[in-house]
Amino acid sequence: MMKRIPYEPGNGTRYDLVFGRVPGITPDHEPVFMVTWLRNGGGGVSMTLRSFVPVHTYISEKLDCGEVDAKAIALFLEAAIEAEK
Repeated sequence: MMKRIPYEPGNGTRYDLVFGRVPGITPDHEPVFMVTWLRNGGGGVSMTLRSFVPVHTYISEKLDCGEVDAKAIALFLEAAIEAEK
């Protein structure tokens, strides 16, 4: 189930994220997750990932954001994926 989560990592920023497990089964039975960063309260950019968090440069490229934002989102993803296990 997808959940809208306001994430405030303590660095003076707030991220309006949608996160959850993508329904369906992959051939290797590994879960797939999706994260969307809703910018300015509206639409945003999404990315899917397996049960590991890619490096922040990859997140930056996929979500079209800066390095600082990508690092904060990576921290969120680490905690969120761990909580889903």
